[in-house]
Amino acid sequence: MFHTLQMHIRFAPDLRPPGSATAERFDLFVDRVGDALWALEHADSAVADPDTGADPAERSLVVGMRISAATLQDAHEVLLAHVRHVVSIAERRGGATVGFRAERRPAVRDIGLVSA
Repeated sequence: MFHTLQMHIRFAPDLRPPGSATAERFDLFVDRVGDALWALEHADSAVADPDTGADPAERSLVVGMRISAATLQDAHEVLLAHVRHVVSIAERRGGATVGFRAERRPAVRDIGLVSA
């Protein structure tokens, strides 16, 4: 069964190095997250239709995907693990520091669409 989930993450600027937390750098970071999600979809058959949305000025990112899992709780756990993974990949591809860090644990939201 596929569960459609979204996660909203807000990032705070990390001021090391100074001036690194620009809207343009955040936009590049979001592009790297999207690239990692695309690769994840091709590597994991339990993931379908990953997508991102972002507001660079607010440093917020929304990640959504359909996840094949037996229960909604299992799907939540898969989403959390995959988002941690793709954010980590995006950070590493951005060099030693990307200028952003997550503000707090993000919330997962069930879109309410379940399909077989």
